[in-house]
Amino acid sequence: MIRTQSSALSLAIRITIEFSLSGHRYRVSFKLEEDDKSNATWNFVQYGEQLQCARGDMAGKWQKGDCV
Repeated sequence: MIRTQSSALSLAIRITIEFSLSGHRYRVSFKLEEDDKSNATWNFVQYGEQLQCARGDMAGKWQKGDCV
């Protein structure tokens, strides 16, 4: 999935894993910096990672911490 919003680019990748996780996704964000139309560059903004739990109270929910 690729989304652009307010001159920002985000890439989200979803990978399905077995055991106590049902998913693992990453997000990398870039911001478009333009001096003019001929000099546009994408600059790194942030990196994020989330887990989707398969079991327990957090089953089916995405979170930043470990699944227990």
